[in-house]
Amino acid sequence: MRSSVEPSAHSRMCEHVRRDDVRLSERAAPGGGGVEAGGSRSTSGKGMVARQGGQAGRPVHGGRRGSIAESARSRDHPDRVVLQSRHENGTGRVNRSHPKIEPRRADPADVSGLTELINLAFEIESEFVSGRRIDETEVGELVEKQSLWLVDEVGGGAQACVNLELLDERRGRFGLLAVHPATQTRGLGRFLVGYSERWLCRCGRSRVEILVVDRREVLRNWYERLGYRTVATRPFTQPERLLKPCRFLVMSKDLQASGTAGI
Repeated sequence: MRSSVEPSAHSRMCEHVRRDDVRLSERAAPGGGGVEAGGSRSTSGKGMVARQGGQAGRPVHGGRRGSIAESARSRDHPDRVVLQSRHENGTGRVNRSHPKIEPRRADPADVSGLTELINLAFEIESEFVSGRRIDETEVGELVEKQSLWLVDEVGGGAQACVNLELLDERRGRFGLLAVHPATQTRGLGRFLVGYSERWLCRCGRSRVEILVVDRREVLRNWYERLGYRTVATRPFTQPERLLKPCRFLVMSKDLQASGTAGI
């Protein structure tokens, strides 16, 4: 899925605070799974593994703090943002050897790894929703649509992912935001939120919407700190899978008012 509006054509709406957009939060999205995608939940199998990366409902903190040192547009791939990640070891010294963060579109070879990553990140929801979050068929469909993006490492597989979609001429949405528990302290969740907002802005969308399960209060509060507000509610897509009553919160953010910069 290619963006339909070039940055220069949309610069008046998205001309502010690039520096803020590349600054990482020192906390990853609580619990790993960022937002729901609004689709169906796989009915085959059960949750993959026990919950990792911290207690349910609490942000995961590490001894190292991640931040973004610089940003640039990839020369070979102008639709990608390349960010150099800096890590401090508590002494104030920066490790500049850390690999660059460069989201890319997922391809068929990524399907198995992404399915594992998403189910692992959303395992926190197993307390109130039965079954796995997604299966390989569903991930394969998103890959075929070219809507699924990921951050990976050489030899390390997918570390984080997000699904991007255009709802109409004004609105876009991101979902399935997932960060591997082992890398949650790097701030990849916050980075992918900013990347999604800039991508949608570049596509000419002025508002972004996400769906969050109402029982994930800490996650909702995390998005509120990023400027999102609850504007509506929706029924859960598969109520027969619910172990406890749940519904979706529709959270929205005005990209024009927030001054989100284009990619």
